[in-house]
Amino acid sequence: MAGGLFTIHKTFFERIGWYDEDFIIYGMENVELSIKSWMCGGMLLTVPCSRVGHVQKNSHPYLFDVAMDLPMHNSARLAEVWMDEYKQVVFDVNGLPRYVEERFGSVDERKQRAFPELRSPAIDGQFRGEVRNVGLGRTYCLTVEKAGTRPYMSLCDGLEKTQIFLMNESLEQEVTHNIRSRSVVPPGDLGTPVQIDLKDNATIAMVQQGLKTFGYNAYASDLMSLRRRLPDVRAAWCREQDIVSSRLPPTSIVIVFYNEAWSVLLRTVHSILDRTPDHLIHELVLVDDYSTAGRFPKVRIVRAPKRLGLIGAKVFGAKTTTASVITFLDAHVECTEGWLEPLLDVIVRNATTIAMPTIDQIDGFTMQLKTDFAPQLVGAYRWDLNFGWWGRAAMKKRYSNPYVPFDTPAMAGGLFAIDRAFFERLGWYDDGFEMYGIENIELSMKSWMCGGRMVIVPCSRVAHIRKQSHPYLDSAGKDVIMKNSLRLAEVWMDEYKQVLYDVYGIPRYFPRYFGSVDGRKAVRAGAGCGSFRDYVRNAFPEMMNPLVPGAFRGEVRNAALSRRYCLTHHWSNHSLSMAVCDKREKQQYWTHNFYHELNNYSRCIEIIASKGYRFVVRRCHRDEKTRTQRWQYVVESGQIKSEIVNQCLAFNPHFLPGRHAIVQLFEWRYEDIERECQAYLGPHGFGAVQLSPVNEVRDGTSWADRYEPVSFKLTSRSGNESSLRSAIDACNKAGVRVIVEVVLNHMARADSGSSTTTRGTAGSTVNPATRDYPDAPFSAADFNDQCRIVNPEDPHELRNCWKEDRPDLNLSLLRVRERILSFLNRLLTFGVAGFFIDSALYMWPHDLRAIFDKVQNLTTVGNVFPPGSRPYVCLDLSYHGLSGSELALRARWSDYSDLGMIAQDRFAYDLGDVLLKRKPFHYFVHLGTRLGYVPREKALIYVNNPQLQRLPDADGDLWVVSARNRRAYQIGLAFMLAHRYGTPRITSSYEFANASQGPPSDAQGKIAPVLFDNSGHCRLPWICEHRWPVVRKMVHFRNVTNGTAVGAWVDNGQNQIGFCRDRVGFVAFNAEISLSLKANLYTCMMPGVHCDLISARDDKLDADGDCPGATVTVATNGRAEIFIHSQLEEPFRATNWNTAQAAAFVALHYVAHQQSTWRPETPQPNTGSP
Repeated sequence: MAGGLFTIHKTFFERIGWYDEDFIIYGMENVELSIKSWMCGGMLLTVPCSRVGHVQKNSHPYLFDVAMDLPMHNSARLAEVWMDEYKQVVFDVNGLPRYVEERFGSVDERKQRAFPELRSPAIDGQFRGEVRNVGLGRTYCLTVEKAGTRPYMSLCDGLEKTQIFLMNESLEQEVTHNIRSRSVVPPGDLGTPVQIDLKDNATIAMVQQGLKTFGYNAYASDLMSLRRRLPDVRAAWCREQDIVSSRLPPTSIVIVFYNEAWSVLLRTVHSILDRTPDHLIHELVLVDDYSTAGRFPKVRIVRAPKRLGLIGAKVFGAKTTTASVITFLDAHVECTEGWLEPLLDVIVRNATTIAMPTIDQIDGFTMQLKTDFAPQLVGAYRWDLNFGWWGRAAMKKRYSNPYVPFDTPAMAGGLFAIDRAFFERLGWYDDGFEMYGIENIELSMKSWMCGGRMVIVPCSRVAHIRKQSHPYLDSAGKDVIMKNSLRLAEVWMDEYKQVLYDVYGIPRYFPRYFGSVDGRKAVRAGAGCGSFRDYVRNAFPEMMNPLVPGAFRGEVRNAALSRRYCLTHHWSNHSLSMAVCDKREKQQYWTHNFYHELNNYSRCIEIIASKGYRFVVRRCHRDEKTRTQRWQYVVESGQIKSEIVNQCLAFNPHFLPGRHAIVQLFEWRYEDIERECQAYLGPHGFGAVQLSPVNEVRDGTSWADRYEPVSFKLTSRSGNESSLRSAIDACNKAGVRVIVEVVLNHMARADSGSSTTTRGTAGSTVNPATRDYPDAPFSAADFNDQCRIVNPEDPHELRNCWKEDRPDLNLSLLRVRERILSFLNRLLTFGVAGFFIDSALYMWPHDLRAIFDKVQNLTTVGNVFPPGSRPYVCLDLSYHGLSGSELALRARWSDYSDLGMIAQDRFAYDLGDVLLKRKPFHYFVHLGTRLGYVPREKALIYVNNPQLQRLPDADGDLWVVSARNRRAYQIGLAFMLAHRYGTPRITSSYEFANASQGPPSDAQGKIAPVLFDNSGHCRLPWICEHRWPVVRKMVHFRNVTNGTAVGAWVDNGQNQIGFCRDRVGFVAFNAEISLSLKANLYTCMMPGVHCDLISARDDKLDADGDCPGATVTVATNGRAEIFIHSQLEEPFRATNWNTAQAAAFVALHYVAHQQSTWRPETPQPNTGSP
């Protein structure tokens, strides 16, 4: 073999001893490998289908300095080891009597490795010659006439042609190779794209490897000539300019490279040397980390002592230069004809001017030269300091000649020429910058601020590979762009630095994290620089005003919660919650900045569509196409609204996204609740289930006994602690949160009989007469003195006296509160989402606050709730039987509003009045605070509840509608779920014959199981209103439309109304018995065919495809013909998106709903207009 070009299996090469390590420099290693490959069981083949061109050198210059005769030395060693008795022939040729060990070195080790087992050419089963068959005798030989024919046995002919065979260990195969013809035009010539066969897997792998390693297609670069031709892309005016190069100063050209593709780097160097007058290159300095380069004249390699990064390496290289002008180039460029002279000409005219070439683009994949757009561009940036190219037409300064150097407020950073003394006066680059990025903006600012200027030179054209990524930044370990930006702002941006801090979501500069900038401020002071405001005014008047409407910074509180809770970004898992404000300016510090972000330390709140709308925290991306992280703070309403959809930021850890309705499964057994969560509530989008009190209560038969606690043991008539925990766990897994109704105001009263003791559902015995509750434990000292409530408008009487003869707990006592707190915290560890507080009006707000301020956060076990989430709290502030006094009580609702939600009995009363024809439906046109209700974010609403169902007025009429008037009840439920006001709760009840009757029971007095018929409806006496088809359909409507506004209310004064939910849904109601509704109504909906949910078959509601019910056609003006017959059991219509887009519609309309009114604590100061 020739020795330089071959392929060998590594294991075989190792087995035959590599090369003789005592061979010197060059020569005979090829002959050694040839001999031992054949001798040691291998073979040596020439492959005609593999063609490689090789330069035949005329001489070997590097051998001139070697004194000894290398061929003789290496030949003698080879012969002694491998040539056996033939070695003397080699000694004779070289005039040697024998092997001279003291001259050529010992070969004992080579012989030991070569003999004896490696030298034997014999291999089991190997032969050559004729092949005979024992059965035919020695006269017949195996014969093959020609390739491709069948062998046969014929008489041996001794001709050694068709009957000679070779059997060895080689596997021979015939392969047909398709060799492409050579291209006449070299790849990439004159800037044309390189053609690559992307159907070949091996080629694809090499392309992908290059993209991953270098950020561009190194495979395409490797195919091109290192000195490829480029067209002269200068304008004719530029070529006509007579720049006398002899008067120009020579320059030191500095190129920093790190892990650059070799062909790209060499092409950069060649383009400089080939297209630059020799006398203008003082030196070409390559700054590299331990790489080697080819031998080029005037090229000097400077190796950094450690990894410095692009910025540090530039300074390192610049300080080693000796010319008066430094020209920086990236390591992946190609200079075109006449590129350097115009740059130097600018600096000769003014040494404080930084000159940049027009930067054409080389496609990072095809290596195509693109020159169309660069001459029309100017460098600029926005308030995140992210450099970008703007159109020259956007700049205020105009030039009559487009080819003369023109001002630019910013530079790309990699390609420019600068006077060395000016660069030094500006302090080089900030030595605290890391790796890469922002050094270009720093130099841009300080060049203009410190008496210089910056221009782009249209007559200088340099092509630059636009990398798809920067692989070497992946392992940087920190956000170097952020650090560099903040250092720049602190030194150079004066009062505008806060704008950049807001962009990164931080309150101020932290030297601990970003390093001291005292030295850089001293550089600025020593350079006699002007203000940042002057820079913007003079060099960059196009810079946008950084102030945006509603900008703020600081803590963000929710109006529904107390001021103690702040919007919190949990850095560990990037979740959101409302946590106790800590004043640390870390996870609770937010900025609403120039980019309209809600930013916390470079993480932004983003709205995404996934089974409705939900909020996540992700790295800020400023994607102008999706705009999913852009928000508007409406100062007047306190809302933070998305700029892409009609949704507000709201916090609610108590419901899964897309779920907004609560079901009160009144007096259900825990095992039935568990099954219902799994089988119905979870699959059909219900948000939460409210449980009747779960602790031990009076062991009676009345429903009211459930509200008379005996102890905090977790055994009620619905089940024991084990079944309770199982139900909570099952509901959470089904996506249904659990709210527990709790009685904290009082304990069980005495029995009406002669007995002084009362027995509980867990077997406890108590004596209410002496106020002895040993298993709580509470004694007489833990209660308020006995008194009756005569005047409920007296807050002291209402909150200190006994409610209906029930012993009233003294919640002002710490020991009482601690026992209650222990009970609540225990339930929270089970996974409940919160509590409905019975009889809250009878307790002092400050006592409740003392309890719930200390209650623990929701559990994070099982990832059910985000860390730091506070429990749901809803307060029952009802006092039934009042008339005018109700207004006085309502005025005190605000005393409790910071504790949580407020149950709105009044909504049930008013809705009952409307449906029972005591008020017109028009009464609800302004449902909300204008009617004296609490804000919708604070309201829990319902059509009835267990107590209201049992309250007739003085004339025996109903106060509210219930299942006894199913048509009116269904209208009420549908209206509640269709409107945006409050959080709706559906009470799932049972039939009762008298006001005190308890739940359905068996013969032993235990709650009877809930049973269903084949259609999925409850069997009486259970009613299960939540399973009515209209409820299921309207829960779907509520989930879809939640967070959207109510608009276009229409009514005819005859209890026939309609309204829309933005452009998402439309409902119409006919509460008249004798009058059908037929009208052309404005729906707000998009033109097209929409589906009526109410007429839809219940079993088809969740199916994809065609509308499962009637359709409603909306005209281009948004109007539709609506008809509702007066005798319908469900006299209303609810429409949503056309069925072709139903899936997208359902997924795209949701906001986590509890409270969307926010209070940023620190107003945005006015930094002034540039």
